[in-house]
Amino acid sequence: MIKFREAIRDIISGILSWRIWLLLAWQDIRLRYRRSILGPFWITISMAVSVYSMGFLYGHLFKMDLQQYFPFLATGLLVWTLISTTVNESTSALIDAVGYLRQIKIPVMVFILRVLVRNIIIFAHNLVAILPIVFFCHLSFGWHTLGIFLGLIIIILNGMVYGLILAMLGARFRDIAQ
Repeated sequence: MIKFREAIRDIISGILSWRIWLLLAWQDIRLRYRRSILGPFWITISMAVSVYSMGFLYGHLFKMDLQQYFPFLATGLLVWTLISTTVNESTSALIDAVGYLRQIKIPVMVFILRVLVRNIIIFAHNLVAILPIVFFCHLSFGWHTLGIFLGLIIIILNGMVYGLILAMLGARFRDIAQ
């Protein structure tokens, strides 16, 4: 019972340490693209090229209406990229943070949130790739569009839970990452 209380205390204090995980996530993105002119927008360009080429190719192969097919493909790929990169990077979250964990007392949840926030920032960059589709397909927004935010909240909460589980498994069994 004492271990359970310590785990809950670690999760809560990790969530409340938002300045740390936000700064670490932002630093990860800056370090990844520090010598690049376009920075993280390389990922956005890559996403846009894959969405537009796949949408055009599959839309014509399957004889689909592109104005209906493109939005589903683009949003599906965008959300799938968020989920898959979060799952893949969560397995090595604690392994990558071993230097911090050995030097200072910091909640483990900070490093899970670091991975999650880093992927959410990249997800926000990739939203730019969908804007031409919104204009091309003449998408209308209404009350049903608010469901997007509920869906993202569910993905974020699930990302925290399975991120923590996968990070612990990845720290114990190093083959999980592969």
